[in-house]
Amino acid sequence: MIKLSAFLIGACAAAVLSGCGQPQSSAASQATPPAPAVDPAVEAAKAQQAREAANKKVVEDFFGEGITTDQKIAMMSPGYIQHNPAFARFAEINHIQSGPEAFKILNDSLDKLQAVSKATRGPQAPPGNNAAEVIAEGDLVAIMREIYAPDPTRKGQFYKVDAFDIFRVQDGKLTEHWSSATIPPAGPMFTLLSQPLDKVHFPKQRRKAD
Repeated sequence: MIKLSAFLIGACAAAVLSGCGQPQSSAASQATPPAPAVDPAVEAAKAQQAREAANKKVVEDFFGEGITTDQKIAMMSPGYIQHNPAFARFAEINHIQSGPEAFKILNDSLDKLQAVSKATRGPQAPPGNNAAEVIAEGDLVAIMREIYAPDPTRKGQFYKVDAFDIFRVQDGKLTEHWSSATIPPAGPMFTLLSQPLDKVHFPKQRRKAD
């Protein structure tokens, strides 16, 4: 009888202990797991990739189809530094700032000279690719453009040229530019680089026939 009583007491005690532990186990299973640790290096790399992607888009937009000179000017910072020798020469002989101002005046002048000869121009160059390759590292963006130039050995034909430009982009604005451009030996650009703008003769455009 004593043994049976002891057995019953032990069984009750075990049941009580088991019942007391059950809520604790359930609460533990419902606890929110700790948030994963943030790796500063990974976050910094993601931010850098986002900045470089944004910088690439600025340069691609600069060479986008149909973009105007004024739209390009709006993408430049006021202190835009130009290393293209043609624009630098134009600024030098016209005593103007080699930056947005020279860029606008030279492009507008080229348009005037080229518009006159448009109707009498020969074969036209095939379309190229203004963003054949775009690479960004930090605030520098390199862009390779596939363009077509007149072939001097095959009259009326063109050959593909890979033109390279590098821009520094800061705060979404173009701040500096390097390129593979050279001063041409002939053509409208040569005319504008060989004498001050006030001595350049701009032929009058022919009126369209009624």
